[in-house]
Amino acid sequence: MLQSNGTTLAPSWVTPAGGGGGTPGGSTTQIQYNNAGAFGGVAGITTDGTNLTIAASLILSGNISSAAWTTNGIRIQGVPSTFTDTSTAASGTVATGYTDLFGGNTITATNANVTYTNYFTAYMKDPVVGGNGIALINKWSLGADSAKIGTSNQLTISNAGVLTLNAAAVLGTPTSITLTNATGLPISTGVSGLGTGVATLLAGTSSGTGGPAGTTSPSFTTPAIGVATGTSLALGGATIGSNALAVTGKVTIFGTSDNQLFIDSTGQYESLYFSKSGVNQAAIFTDSSSHLVSFQGLVANTFFNFFAGGGSVENLRIRSGGGVTLNFNTAIPAGGTVGIGYCLFSTLNFGVFAGSGAPSLAAAKGSLYLRSDGSGVNDRAYINTDGNTTWTAVVTAA
Repeated sequence: MLQSNGTTLAPSWVTPAGGGGGTPGGSTTQIQYNNAGAFGGVAGITTDGTNLTIAASLILSGNISSAAWTTNGIRIQGVPSTFTDTSTAASGTVATGYTDLFGGNTITATNANVTYTNYFTAYMKDPVVGGNGIALINKWSLGADSAKIGTSNQLTISNAGVLTLNAAAVLGTPTSITLTNATGLPISTGVSGLGTGVATLLAGTSSGTGGPAGTTSPSFTTPAIGVATGTSLALGGATIGSNALAVTGKVTIFGTSDNQLFIDSTGQYESLYFSKSGVNQAAIFTDSSSHLVSFQGLVANTFFNFFAGGGSVENLRIRSGGGVTLNFNTAIPAGGTVGIGYCLFSTLNFGVFAGSGAPSLAAAKGSLYLRSDGSGVNDRAYINTDGNTTWTAVVTAA
């Protein structure tokens, strides 16, 4: 069937009825045309009554006015038809089929060494321009419900809009590309330019939350480090929780050359040693037979100082030149104070106590009380006689 501007010129190729005279021009099968009032044959357009062959350029020109054609096409329209395969055997398979085929041409030149930088079998130019009274919202050079590019499934686009690249396809080097919702990218083979071991790190099993850490000043929140085998570990400003750091062997920590912490648990004893500027030191040693605490005191001319109350109350002072002081920061209490004194053995409050004025504290029987303001032979010292608050004065010689 042949149409022009939507008008059917002939429903099929038929033998024309008489109605004019003249001798056909050209050769057999050539389409006839008006050649200066006579029939002429078109060498490039022939037909065998079934197929129309055009061996020349096909030029579509001319302005067309028509009712809105929407998706029917206006210049070239292939009316949906039925094509019947008459040769393939029953249950046979045809590898590939085409309804319309372009290409397969050989391009030659009269002159030698002619080069075409780009050549296309078919080309659709930029979208049309909207003319008088027309607004074209979206313009496309080519539209297709689905597409396949390449003979080996190099690129396919399904009618659902799914774009698929064959494994052998090479994307090339685009100026930019956005993969906001991309998935399935293999890190080990799909990303180049990574440093040594980075692909292995990124492809490993995920643990915890957050991103990977770099080599310079990384920040971690409650990490589970596990057992490390490094030769050193810097913990500047670190906070270590209860039972969170276990060390086998000797550990030496330097704040500066004068601020040190040394821990040793590899021998028959455990030791802990602190030093600040080589002056104020503390050392603790423990083994199966003895427990020794040895300090070079925090106060000048003292060998040992023990503080309580957040460091504000000095309960025990051993001077470097000799002598022991209890409750150094406490004034002499009136009548004595339970628990403040020199206590002996396991009996509660048995020992030597002191105060100003007569004793009023409760103490174990036999305990002694030294009075700071006594003035006579019978008010300078006392002994507890009932295990409570009864004290009897000890008579002194003078």
